[in-house]
Amino acid sequence: MLFHHLTRVLTQAQSYGQRGMAKEAADAFDEVATIADDNPDAQYHAGMGHLQAGNLAKAKMRWRKCLEIDPQHSTARFNLATLTAEMGDIADATVMMREIVAQWPEPENHKTLAILLFKQEMHEEAISQFSKCTE
Repeated sequence: MLFHHLTRVLTQAQSYGQRGMAKEAADAFDEVATIADDNPDAQYHAGMGHLQAGNLAKAKMRWRKCLEIDPQHSTARFNLATLTAEMGDIADATVMMREIVAQWPEPENHKTLAILLFKQEMHEEAISQFSKCTE
């Protein structure tokens, strides 16, 4: 019974999203995440729904919950860091991006860290991170 309800709400959330109904999609994804409280992907998708609906604090909360369940969820970790920066906490976002780069040294991660460092006038380190994008 719970599985059928979960499936119905997930289908509804996806339908809302496809029709551009961001608030409704976010609410439905949030319901899925509440039901599947221990599922990192449910938390991640609820975060994405909230981001698209402009509910930044709720997106941040869901991605944090995702990372509590699965600390290796690299996309949630990256999204949380970039959202933290967008919300004005550049220093905290930089700490997060340093951890991300240490674990996943992808060019995009180095680039994001470089931008955060540049915004804090840490130019030499920013240049170093930018150069790692092309290595």
